[in-house]
Amino acid sequence: MSDITKYFTAQKKSIPVFISDANLEGHYNRYCKQILWPTFHYQIPDNPRFKSWENESWEHYIAVNKAFADAIVSQYKRGDAVWVNDYHLLLVPRMVREMIPHAMIGLFLHIAFPSSEVFRCLPGTSRKCEMLTEARRDLLEGALGSTLVSFQTEEYARHFLQTCSRILAVETVELGCMLDDGRVIRVNADPIGIDVPALEAQIMDPQVSSMCHFLKDRYVGKKLLVSRDKFDHIKGLKPKLLAYERFLSDHPEWKEKVSILESCKVNARWYSFK
Repeated sequence: MSDITKYFTAQKKSIPVFISDANLEGHYNRYCKQILWPTFHYQIPDNPRFKSWENESWEHYIAVNKAFADAIVSQYKRGDAVWVNDYHLLLVPRMVREMIPHAMIGLFLHIAFPSSEVFRCLPGTSRKCEMLTEARRDLLEGALGSTLVSFQTEEYARHFLQTCSRILAVETVELGCMLDDGRVIRVNADPIGIDVPALEAQIMDPQVSSMCHFLKDRYVGKKLLVSRDKFDHIKGLKPKLLAYERFLSDHPEWKEKVSILESCKVNARWYSFK
């Protein structure tokens, strides 16, 4: 057992999954962030660079999902519930199901799920077949390895059911999806709430209080608009700033009376500007 594994096991009560730098780059920065993320948010990539990434990044996506599935199986004890989070690991439920057929597996998707028409546009070639649809089928079948698939909204859950029906010809029932092997996959909408006690604890933090006093003193007499985003075109940062510009243009009486403070995440680092 490595020192890293010992540390996480003892201090964090978790098991690390080790993947190569190449798999991390291909899985997260390319397939997840450049292909899955925009497509699931109705912005289908159309860039020559993305095209050259499709096959290779899909292979990395498979490799990372397999590494997580193997780690889960190595730690699994009968009666355990397996909980898989988000679009980075859509293949994991089926991979675990193939090795532990009786396992209870939950999958929660934290982001949007698009309509079937948009999902059909998802790029990515399967290693098993030159047909692009194979990657799409693998993603759906991967999710359907779960016992429960859960989404943030009813709309996303409905889109998932429609997509499974139209692409996989899966029968949809009141509870979710019925597979040919007799399994019924429950499909729910279970929006995540806010951890109010944790938020209140952060608000009472001395550093937060100090920053609040600093902003009040620096912008005395002004209204403040405070925002925090990732520097990502899907996040709508440009439209937000254009809307602010339009507001000042339409209501010049607010000039010098309002300021916008924006904090942006770029390449894992946060920057602030006014």
